[in-house]
Parts: sequence; structure tokens; C-alpha cells
Amino acid sequence: MRNPTFINCLLLLFAIPGLASAQAPDREIASVSGRVASYLEAFNRRDLDACAEHFSETAEYIVPGSSQRIQGRTAIREALETLLKTDEKFELSVTEQRFRKVTQDAVLEEGTATLVSESHGLERAQYLVVHVQQGQKWYRDSVHEVAVVTSVAESKLRELEWLIGDWTYENAGGSTEIHGQWINNQRFISRSFTVRGGNGNELNGRQIIGWDPSAGVIRSWSFDSQGAFEQGVWHRVGNRWRVKVRAVLPDGSVGSEQRVLTPETDGKLTSEVVEQQVQGRLLPLPGKVSLVRRIAK
Repeated sequence: MRNPTFINCLLLLFAIPGLASAQAPDREIASVSGRVASYLEAFNRRDLDACAEHFSETAEYIVPGSSQRIQGRTAIREALETLLKTDEKFELSVTEQRFRKVTQDAVLEEGTATLVSESHGLERAQYLVVHVQQGQKWYRDSVHEVAVVTSVAESKLRELEWLIGDWTYENAGGSTEIHGQWINNQRFISRSFTVRGGNGNELNGRQIIGWDPSAGVIRSWSFDSQGAFEQGVWHRVGNRWRVKVRAVLPDGSVGSEQRVLTPETDGKLTSEVVEQQVQGRLLPLPGKVSLVRRIAK
């Protein structure tokens, strides 16, 4: 198992450009932002030499809560190599990122970095990086960070982060639009949906997804504009999610359903109902539906 403190420290090495300060960036800040983006690209392709090149020869990283220092470009490269061996894929994001120019040759970067991996979940750190200019390039020269405690709910729901955003489905019989977003300090996911039939009828609803700490499962609660409501339990099976649902229909009938959701790599989401019944009577299964992520223009 990885040393959590050590790995949390390494989050600072992976900061990416995000929300800059409100002031307009000048030439130095723009150059630093470009170097940060270059580092992210190198890290995502697991290019250790390219990653190390973004640090000065004498760069240091101070490990929080101890006297340990990672000193020098070579040592930092070795630390990165150790990290990359612990998992096949990491997903990195940054929020609250700010840049401040100290001198013509020094820029401070601070923010909150989040690192997610399948094996180890979510880790977060608040960071401060000193970038220095040497010759015509900018380098990371000093890195400090403080680990941020992540709630169990947020960590578990990160596995469903692909639901965030806008999804659409259209066919001859109508269309469906779904909007997913984080709510309540990222403790829950909210999904609003609109279903339009070919006859002009419209159905609206909302789904809330959250972590149930008492049962140790992800649950969802859904309500629609006709008065139906349901509760579901989510289980991950490989790269798919199986959702077992119990529903109460507007006329008081009770039903159940099992759905399988599969996120695809090409910006699509497949939804398939594999079992459906009302009052104990099995119903014909609808066909598989493929939703497409809508890219903001």
C-alpha cells in the first residue's frame, strides 16, 4: 500500500491550469500557465523524462508532517516513477487555482489539486508552487502542500463523476435530455431530466445520488412530474454499473427494475433495462439506449 502522506505530497507536482485569478494574466503568468499545461500532458502520457524537465535542477519538495525533503530533479523523477507504478491510470484536476507574479523571474501558483485512481480512490491537497525563470524557460523550484481530508461520500461518488454534464438521446419517438451536476459540497450528484414524446407530451424529473454510510452502498432517489418515485441501489461490476430500483407509480402500483449503465470511451453512455415488472407481472423489455454527451459550444 502507498504511503498516503507521501502520495498526497506528490499531488502538487501535477497541478494543471484551471481557474486563474481575476486579474488579466501578463506575459510571465501566461508562460507559467503554458508550462503547467505542458507538464500535465507529459504526466498523462507517463513520460518521466519530460515530467522531470519541468523542475529546476535544485528543486525541492517538502513533505508535510515530517522533516523529509525530496531534493533535486533526479530525486523528484524517482518519486514520480514510484507513483506511476502504483496504478495504470490517474485522473488529475485542479480548482481555485491562482497565479501571482512576485518578480520578473518568479511566479507563485496556489490552488487545490485532486488526484483520483481506481485502486486508491480520491486524494486532495492544497498547494503552493514557486516557479522560477532560468534562461527562456520556467521551472518548478519549490513545492509545498497540505493534505485535505476527503469525505467518504465524495470519494465513493467520484466513481460516478462521468455522469456530470449534459447527455441527450433522440429517436423517432421523441427525445431525452439529462443534466448532471455536483451539489452540497460534492456530497451528492443531482441529475435533472426531460423526456419529450412525439405527441408533444413532456415528463420532467430529478434524481439525487448519494453515499449511504449505514449500508455502505450508493443509493439514488428519483421523482417525476407525474408523481412517480423510486429508490435505487448502485453496484459496480467491472466498467458497468447495475442499478436495482423499486418504484411507486402514480396509481399506487409497485414495480421493480434492473438497469445496466455502461460509460463508453467515445463520449457515449449505454443504458439497458434487463428486468422490469409491475405488481409482480413481468413487462416486455425496452431496447438498449445510447446517450451522447453534449459538448458546450
